[in-house]
Amino acid sequence: MLTRRANRRRGAEAGRWRGRRLTAEILEARHMLAAVIWDGGGGNLLWSDPLNWDGPVADQLPGADDDVTINAAGSVAINYDLNIATSIKSLTLSDSLAVTRGALTIETSFSIGASNSVTTDGTGVSFASLGATTIDGADFYARGGSVISLPSVTAATNIGDTVWEASGIGSQVLLPNLTSFGTGHSINQDVYVNALGGGVVDLSALTQITDTQTGDLRYRSVRIKAQGDDSVVRLNSLQLLEDRSAGDIDHNDAYNGAYPFTNESSRLEALNQGTIELGA
Repeated sequence: MLTRRANRRRGAEAGRWRGRRLTAEILEARHMLAAVIWDGGGGNLLWSDPLNWDGPVADQLPGADDDVTINAAGSVAINYDLNIATSIKSLTLSDSLAVTRGALTIETSFSIGASNSVTTDGTGVSFASLGATTIDGADFYARGGSVISLPSVTAATNIGDTVWEASGIGSQVLLPNLTSFGTGHSINQDVYVNALGGGVVDLSALTQITDTQTGDLRYRSVRIKAQGDDSVVRLNSLQLLEDRSAGDIDHNDAYNGAYPFTNESSRLEALNQGTIELGA
């Protein structure tokens, strides 16, 4: 049997519980990364068409938390045509991309397949990759006052031909932290760096451009050109530009002694008031 004191204690505790109110803590919203792929369902090459995208929610444009993959059939250029600034988490690009309006920023990682390109065109138009970036063998064209910015790239290698070009007043291709560039291993692989008509290509941290001794050395070259008023290629840290002739290898090493002594010369060209900035 309960004593009178125990009954009073039990009644008091029950009263305290009856007076309490249950509360729920509101937790911070969590966003899961989503894989979004290009499926081309819109029947066009427009980024802005939701029907071209598939993911956790079908027919929805990629957003800030999305890992985006573009691998369309054939050799095509996807047109980013949104007149807004868009950020996505990552982009794996197996085709080319043309940014004709707005601004596209890749936050964590970007890779583009060799022989593909990113082209920007128009005042205020931009493309930027802020995280880990792989660009071996890819081309970049900034036109009409637009900007391509790749600040995290520190090294790159040519595969096939590589073109980095800024054309038009205000146009910029920016690789300010690139320190080394290799020209590749196959015949007739050329590198073209062009600042034209007032464009700027920033390679100000690049210390060496090296032509590897391996592979087929014939017809490989590096051609750097600044042409026109206010056109600038920044090579302020460059210490070595190496162009290896096919004649540099032993005639008996390859092709059973029939290796031809053929070569294309690398060149630095500043034309019509263009400027190539070199350090000491």
